[in-house]
Amino acid sequence: KVGPPPQEFSVVFDTGSGNLIVPGADCQSQACVQHARFDSEKSSSAKRVNCDGSEVSDGGAADEITITFGTGRISGKCMQDNICLGAACSAGAFISSLDETDQPFASFKFDGVLGLAFRSISMGGAPTVMQRLVKSGQLEREVFAFFLGDDAPGELVLGGVAPEHYVGDFHFVDLVDDAFWAVPLEAVRLDSKMELTATGAAMVDSGTSLIVGPEPEVQALVGLLGATQVSGYYVVTCDTELPTLTFTIGGKDLAVEGKDLVINRISGMCVLGLHGVPMGRGHQMWILGNVFMRKYYVQFDWGNRRLGFARTRQATDNFV
Repeated sequence: KVGPPPQEFSVVFDTGSGNLIVPGADCQSQACVQHARFDSEKSSSAKRVNCDGSEVSDGGAADEITITFGTGRISGKCMQDNICLGAACSAGAFISSLDETDQPFASFKFDGVLGLAFRSISMGGAPTVMQRLVKSGQLEREVFAFFLGDDAPGELVLGGVAPEHYVGDFHFVDLVDDAFWAVPLEAVRLDSKMELTATGAAMVDSGTSLIVGPEPEVQALVGLLGATQVSGYYVVTCDTELPTLTFTIGGKDLAVEGKDLVINRISGMCVLGLHGVPMGRGHQMWILGNVFMRKYYVQFDWGNRRLGFARTRQATDNFV
């Protein structure tokens, strides 16, 4: 919710970005008008700010910003207002969009995006929502955690974890830097058929639906699976026995079984949750999106700059 009085938005909680972006009332693109839009005239505390969060100088013009995504673009103005996630509230900067491309934003069910990564990748450089909540002291612990269920609603916990959603202890691994939620990656294995060690980091990204890797490595993996590419997705016949894909992180094997790599079934063909993208030298990493996060409950430890992995509790697990 933004404002007083609060204006409510549905957002994707995205650990791969650092900005809060919602459609603005003065955005007339189709992607905006079919979603909830922020009206600064209805807020008693909204004001324009520069995109680094600083005050606009007397007589000066406030910043505007354009953010380019993989398949679309958003342009907007930078605002400050009261931002609430549940009962946790803090004044902070956000982007009120002035224009959004129809692709892909017009097709989204949600209104905007709330980035949960660090300030260093916040476009404009303003403090992030999570950073401000931590500084305010409202959170019991400086952590948040995700549960993504197969047949149950997902859940984000701020300031702690939800023990009912995981089993065993957390395996903690320190981050590689203060930009992304990325940790050292020792190896990627496809059962005993293939081991890849060229890419040394993996980012856990709640805003990505698939498991994404450097294109040559993904092509090598799907080649062993006998997959073909259809409309940008890798598919196999559903009678294919899929091996386990394992990521070795911090000395521990985190496995995704073959059946859990399947994200859709169409006319006897199984669509795989794997995707390869070109990555520049020095910027290569695997991106562990929702396909991975359904299998592992992830604790994002902001205060200690580390990730904790525990197996997601399944319906067959007994409560102790």
